[in-house]
Amino acid sequence: MRSGGFCIFGGESLKLSMTMKKLLWFLPLSFISYMSPAQEKWDLTKCVNYALANNISIKQADVQARISRLTLNQSKLSQIPTLSFSTALGLNSGNALNQANYTIENQTFFNNNLALQSSVVLFNGFNLQNIIASNRFAWQAALATTEKTKNDVSLNVANAYLQVLLARAVYRGPDAHTVSSTRRARATSSRSARSRTSPRSWRACSRARRPARASRS
Repeated sequence: MRSGGFCIFGGESLKLSMTMKKLLWFLPLSFISYMSPAQEKWDLTKCVNYALANNISIKQADVQARISRLTLNQSKLSQIPTLSFSTALGLNSGNALNQANYTIENQTFFNNNLALQSSVVLFNGFNLQNIIASNRFAWQAALATTEKTKNDVSLNVANAYLQVLLARAVYRGPDAHTVSSTRRARATSSRSARSRTSPRSWRACSRARRPARASRS
């Protein structure tokens, strides 16, 4: 019984090992097939759009433009009057003199202070207006820098794309020229062979030779 049980266990382990080997072969192949999809062709528009969406310089310029916009909004909000409210609550306990009978008693005192404060700038030599104008120009300059960066990146991508097309054309140029020359040579040789073996050309040559023989006679 022990030997039979050992044989059954050995057969199951052998099947299990074969199954594991199949899985170990199948998983890398499936991973490779998943990671290598069909190669997609990119045109110039797609290349430019991808560069505009993922270029670090463009992202940095865009962040700087947003910061300039927030600074402009903050300078505009500084013209609004400020209003603040504060409160303070206190508790004191200890011995104190009773003014009614002039005795020392243990007393507890509560105090609460409320404060309301407001401030507004009436005139400061047009300082706020000049700061707002300066921040507005800085924001517009940041926007122009962002657009310039986008145009530079688009131009660089287009230039690189055209360079790749030119290199491909130069690489394929000699082969195409050789193929076209070979085709022309084959067409010329086939035409000459047909003209030699065609009966019309033979008859034309025989007719052309007959007057020459008659003139000799």
